[in-house]
Amino acid sequence: MTTLATRLGATLCMAWPAGLVGFVFGPLPAMGVIGVVAATQAIRRRPVAALVAAMCAVSFSAVSARSADAAQLRALVGDVPRVEMEVVAVTDPARSRFGFRQVVRPIAVIEDGRRLEWSGPILVVNSEGPGPVQAGERASVRGPIEAAPGRVGRHIVAGSMDDPMWNSEVWAPAHVGIANSIRDRVIGHLDLTRPGEALLAGFLVGETGSVAPADLQAMRSAGLTHFVAVSGSNVAVFLALWWLALAPLAQRPRWRSGVGIVGVWLFVLIARGEPSVVRAGAMASVGLVGQIFGWAFDRWVALFGGALGCLALSGRLTADVGFGLSVAATAGVMAATSKGTSAVMRTARATLFAQAAVAPLLLFVFDSLPLLSPVANLLAAPAVGVATAVGGLGAVTGLIPLVRLGGFAASAVLWVARLAAPWPQIGPVGFVVGAAAAWVVWVYPRARPVAALLSAIGVAVAVMPVSTSTPSGTVVFLDVGQGDAALVFGTDFTVLIDGGPDPLVLADKLQRHGVRRVDLLVVSHVHADHIEGLRAVIGHVPVARVWTAFEGQSTPAAEWLTESVAAAGIPMETPAVGTSLEAGDTHLEVLGPLRRYASPNDQSLVVRVEAGGSSFLFSGDIETVAQGELGPLVADVLKVPHQGAATSEASWLRQAEATTAVVSVGPNDFGHPAAWVVETLVEAGSVVLRTDEQGDIVIRDGRLAEAHAWWRLWS
Repeated sequence: MTTLATRLGATLCMAWPAGLVGFVFGPLPAMGVIGVVAATQAIRRRPVAALVAAMCAVSFSAVSARSADAAQLRALVGDVPRVEMEVVAVTDPARSRFGFRQVVRPIAVIEDGRRLEWSGPILVVNSEGPGPVQAGERASVRGPIEAAPGRVGRHIVAGSMDDPMWNSEVWAPAHVGIANSIRDRVIGHLDLTRPGEALLAGFLVGETGSVAPADLQAMRSAGLTHFVAVSGSNVAVFLALWWLALAPLAQRPRWRSGVGIVGVWLFVLIARGEPSVVRAGAMASVGLVGQIFGWAFDRWVALFGGALGCLALSGRLTADVGFGLSVAATAGVMAATSKGTSAVMRTARATLFAQAAVAPLLLFVFDSLPLLSPVANLLAAPAVGVATAVGGLGAVTGLIPLVRLGGFAASAVLWVARLAAPWPQIGPVGFVVGAAAAWVVWVYPRARPVAALLSAIGVAVAVMPVSTSTPSGTVVFLDVGQGDAALVFGTDFTVLIDGGPDPLVLADKLQRHGVRRVDLLVVSHVHADHIEGLRAVIGHVPVARVWTAFEGQSTPAAEWLTESVAAAGIPMETPAVGTSLEAGDTHLEVLGPLRRYASPNDQSLVVRVEAGGSSFLFSGDIETVAQGELGPLVADVLKVPHQGAATSEASWLRQAEATTAVVSVGPNDFGHPAAWVVETLVEAGSVVLRTDEQGDIVIRDGRLAEAHAWWRLWS
C-alpha cells in the first residue's frame, strides 16, 4: 500500500465518524466548502491539517445533506388544501400496501402564482396506479400535502402527498433519458414472472421489486444479497460494452478514459444510485482520472479516494449501511488477493476476507450473520457470473434465448439460497469468540492445531441437524412492526394468525421459529397490516386451509389474498361462530364476528385458543361496536385489539380479566398504543407486553419463554 493510500485510508477512517456526527447535528455547509479548500491545500505538506480539514468537510457536507425539516414544510404550505409542485422523481414508483409510492424532490412549490423554494423530499402515494415519472424525470403534480417526517427505504422525507393529479407533460435531461431507456430495454426483455429472470433484473440493474419476498429473505439468510447490490463487476461489464459501442470515440487512451467516466456515471443512473454502484463508480472514476493525467493510482487509492469523494459530495452516505458494507467488502476482497493459487482458492479466500470485513457492521445492524456464507457464495458465484454475462448480453441485444439461459443460471442461485437459508447464523458473542480464537492463532502459531480442533468441533455442533420445531402448547406473538401476526403450535399442527405488513419480516420470523408448514391460516380481516406479510407464505410455504371473514369487505390486499389462495388451490372458508378445531392439546373456537359490520375492524375474526393450559383471545382489530355485541370475553392472555388504539371500550378490556395483555405494535405516528388503554389494562391487573419493546413474545405453558432455539445462544 502506497503512502498516499495510507493517508487516504487514515483520512477515511477519521472522516467517516465525523460525517456521522455531522449528519446528526445542525447545518453549516459553508464550513464544508472551507474544509475542502483547506484539505486540497494541505494534503501534501501538512497531512495532519489535511485529516482535520477532511473531517470538517465531510462532517459539514453531511449536515447540509440532511432533509429539510417537516416543521418548515408545515410553515410553508400552512393549511392550503391542495398545492402544485414542480418535482423531480428521486425513485421509481413501487408497489406498497397503500398503493404505488415514490419519493420526489420539489423544484418549486407554486401557491397562488408564487414560487416558494423548497428542496426537502416528500413521499407521493398513488393509490390507483403508478405515477407517470421515473427516477430523474420531471413533471408537475397537484394534491394535498401533509407535513410528516418519515423514512422510505434509505430516503428521509418531510411529508407526503396522497392521490395527486399529475401533469401529463414529463421532461427529463438527456442523460436521464438515455439511462432510463437502457434500463427499460434491459427490464423489458426479461419475463419478471419467472423467479430466475426476476432475480436476473437484480443482478443487472438492481431491480428486485418482482423477486418474491421469501426468496429475498432466503438470499439474506444465506449471505447472498450482495449479488443483487449492483457493484464493481457490473460496472466492468457495462464499461466494456460502452467502449465497444463507442469505439470510434475511444481509440486514444485519454479519450477512452473520458468516455469511460461518462459511461460509469450513466450506469450509476441506470442502477438508480444504489450505494454499492456509487462506490464502484467512484472507485472506477479515480482510476480513469489518473489515466487521463498520467497518474498511476493503485487500487487502494481508488477505493479510499473514491469513498472520500462520495462522502464529501453526499454526506447522507455516512449513515448508509449499504455504502458501508460495499466499502468494507471491497477492502476485504482486495486484501485477500493471492497470486499462484487456484481459482477456487482465490474465490474462497476473497469470500472469507469479505465476510470478515463486513461482519462487525452486519452484527451491529442485523444482530447476526450467516455462519456458512462463504460456502453459499462459493456455490452461487459461478452461476451469478454466467447469469450476469449471458443474461446481460441477451437483455441488451434482445436475444431472448440468452435471456432464458441467464434466467436459468439465476434460478440456480435461488436454489442455493433456499438450500442455505436454514443454515446456522452467528451472533455477536459467537463472532467475538471466533475473532479471539483467530487472534490467538495468529499471535501464537503453535496453538493452531488445538484451535483448529476446537473450531472444527464448534462448526460441527453448529451445523449438526437440530430439531427447531417449537413444542406443542406454545404461542408466539411475532414482532412484525405496525400490524399483527402470531403462531400457535399444537401437536404436529401449526396455526398462523395474520401476517403483518411486511413479507420479508414474516419470512424471517417463520424461519427463526422453524415453521415449514401452516396447517391453518387465520386472516382476521381485510386490512393490509394483517395481510401483506402473507406474500411470503402463499405459494412459498405449504398451507392446508384458510379462514377469513371478508364478506362485504374489500381491499387490494384482500383481493390479492383471495386470488392467490384460489390459484394455489388452498381451501378457503368463512367459519361460522361456534366453529371449533382440535389439534392434540390445542383447541380453537370462533367467537366472532356475530354479523356483517360496516367497519372492517369490527368484522374481524375473533378466535379463542386453548394451548399449554392457558387461554388466548385473538381479537383482531374489533372496536367498541363489536365489543359491545360480543360482551365480556375472558382469557388468560389478551391480544389487545387494533395495536392498542383508542377504539376499544375500557369496560370490555377490564372484563377480559387477562393476566397478560399483548400489544402487537411497531413504530407509528398514530399514538398506538393509547396511554389510557395501557393504564386500563394495568389497573385491571394485566401485565402489558409490547412487541416493539420485547420483540417476539413467546408464551409456553402459561409463562413467558425464550424465543430462540438452543444453538442461537451463540447469537
